[in-house]
Amino acid sequence: MVSKKKSTGPVSEGIDSLPGSSAPSPVPFSALNDDDSKQDEGAKRPVFKSKTFQHMNKSSNKKKAWKSLKQIIAQERAQPMPEGCVHYSGIEAPPSFKPAKKYSDLLGFLVRFL
Repeated sequence: MVSKKKSTGPVSEGIDSLPGSSAPSPVPFSALNDDDSKQDEGAKRPVFKSKTFQHMNKSSNKKKAWKSLKQIIAQERAQPMPEGCVHYSGIEAPPSFKPAKKYSDLLGFLVRFL
């Protein structure tokens, strides 16, 4: 297993932009603590979010139970379905365009028969 080499030196990226470092930062420190910028961010609301949206399953901690194929087929048989309705038990696969693979009886290897 290959392990990553750990660096022992300080990370050079981002140190110069910290307040109190010897190099000047591109953004003034006073602009980072400005209360007006926080209010502007709160006033901007994404257009795609609805104010009236509520999650339906917030109160329940129960996980969704998955149904097996047999349970789905049994449920479909119990319900009255109109003619021509497509459901799991009525779907049949078309014949394959590729020839079926043929295996040896003795060893089980894939063989080519003419």
